[in-house]
Amino acid sequence: MNTIQILTYIPLTTNPLTPRTRGFLKGLNTMKSMIPNVFDLFNFEDRPNPNYYSKDYGYESYLFLKNAGTDLTVLMFLLALWPVILLLSKIPKIKGVCEKLLVKYRYGVLIRFWIQTYLDLVISCFIQLYSVDSIAREVINNFIPAVVVGVLLVVTPGAIVVFCRKNKATIKESQQESEESQESETYKRYKSLLGEFDCTERFEASYTYALFTLVRLLLGVSLILLTDFPYTQATINTVLMVVFAVFLLVVRPYKDKLQQLVSVIVETGVFVVYLVAMYFLSDWGGKYKAEEAVIYLTYGLIGLRTLFVAAGALQAIARFIKRKCQRTRVVSEVVETRFHSTYESQADPNLQDNSLFVKTHQVQSPN
Repeated sequence: MNTIQILTYIPLTTNPLTPRTRGFLKGLNTMKSMIPNVFDLFNFEDRPNPNYYSKDYGYESYLFLKNAGTDLTVLMFLLALWPVILLLSKIPKIKGVCEKLLVKYRYGVLIRFWIQTYLDLVISCFIQLYSVDSIAREVINNFIPAVVVGVLLVVTPGAIVVFCRKNKATIKESQQESEESQESETYKRYKSLLGEFDCTERFEASYTYALFTLVRLLLGVSLILLTDFPYTQATINTVLMVVFAVFLLVVRPYKDKLQQLVSVIVETGVFVVYLVAMYFLSDWGGKYKAEEAVIYLTYGLIGLRTLFVAAGALQAIARFIKRKCQRTRVVSEVVETRFHSTYESQADPNLQDNSLFVKTHQVQSPN
């Protein structure tokens, strides 16, 4: 998802892309149009976005709540769902399922939401901060949450680094415990942020999401604030892509080797797409070939990432079926063992003679 997301924002740059390339990349960002924006109910006045390129991309207003509304709607839905699941967990028949969901809420849902929507929120924040031209009530009502969210966005990369360094020993110990036995409560606290990374052998892997968010923060700043400097903007964007790709290649943060390989290939491909997109800034010919390279390379990256996700889903299904089969086999073996034990006890002639002797003795004893 983040791979597609970071490619869809290329048209937001001042790069003079061909209409086909611009339309193709913008067309990849279709998910947000499927999610309702609860803040549309407030009927904000029209506040035209003065940033030409972001306005052309689709951010027609500069109001933060209007631009970030779909992401904030998802957040409100997640928060509203939490007490509902808590109440449903009191029902015995679905208690187990609800408790598992509550554990995910407690340790992972909000962190995942923040990481997935980070770049969208960065862009919406900087459009608002870049465009303030009034002290009207609705502008202030959008400016204040934009500042609050903006501060949280800016401190996120550093907060992750500080958190990891402060809890270095605990993180290593909890990951080792999870590899040796069941997941501890300590490990669950870090799992959604660090669970996919190998922090025991290479602790630098714990900084992956710190660099991930930092790259997106600087990319958002570049997209909104460097519109008057197209060459500088394109260079910074491309350097950011190569920095993250090199980090993945050198640090190799992922536990899963296949995920590590796919991530390196995809991030390198994203860097190449941004590099090829710089060609459109030149006066040279051959724009058609650059256009084809961007489109087909993007298709390849999305296809590779989709195949990896599908393979992971199939592996999860296979593990689930295997666990079910193992439980069924254990139950059938227990039933079969009990049946044979009962059958053998009934068929044993010594036991039959003994029971007959007991019955005869009981009948003759009164005389």
